[in-house]
Amino acid sequence: MRTLLAQFRYEQRSYWRSPLSVVSSIGFTPIFIFLIAGVTGETGGALQRFLPGVVTISAMSICVTGVAVNLSYRRDQNILKRFYATPVSPWTILVGVVLSATLTTLVVALASVAFVATALDVHLAVGVASLLAGVALLSFALAWLGCALSAVPSQSVVAVANLVVFPALFVSGTMFPLDDSVWYAQAGRLLPPYFARQLVAPALGVDLGGTTPAASLAGLAAWALVAAVVGARTFRWNSAAVR
Repeated sequence: MRTLLAQFRYEQRSYWRSPLSVVSSIGFTPIFIFLIAGVTGETGGALQRFLPGVVTISAMSICVTGVAVNLSYRRDQNILKRFYATPVSPWTILVGVVLSATLTTLVVALASVAFVATALDVHLAVGVASLLAGVALLSFALAWLGCALSAVPSQSVVAVANLVVFPALFVSGTMFPLDDSVWYAQAGRLLPPYFARQLVAPALGVDLGGTTPAASLAGLAAWALVAAVVGARTFRWNSAAVR
């Protein structure tokens, strides 16, 4: 446990000491909402229904793309290799990364939602406890997906992560609502972004219909379990072991 806490602190220091990462993460949700407001011409409470999707996109960026790129870069720079002779195990590194990404996403989500509510006068019926629980659970699950993608070499990990993240966001209806008549709509409802958006929506006072929070949690848990197994089995200490 002491080693895990040390790894968690290391991950948090690495993130918050990068001003560009912090500013871009916290600014993601407000910028997206401002763009939506400009395109749709809607203001105030009408923008509330877009928040679950935007929060999900932000979480995907931090927990999937961010985690995959971070671990892949550290492997190719032989940073992970330095831990090989220490008591740190692959599971310690992966769990530390996942917990750190979860906490980071929680802070970013709260800061972003608070800014949007203040700057755009969006009166949110936010259940703080429900929002924290929902974002924590979806972040924990999504971060394991990032671990599973981290086996890709750093030269191509961004492209591979984008090839996974962006189609999933579109197909699941997170970017924009999908009509049931769209042929891939049902398949999209089995993807992590769909479950994530459905899980956090009630906490933001938005009724999206569809899957219940309990079913969304079960779906995310199943994805997290599969991704954790894949991430642990594909973990390598150095780039020479990656083919």
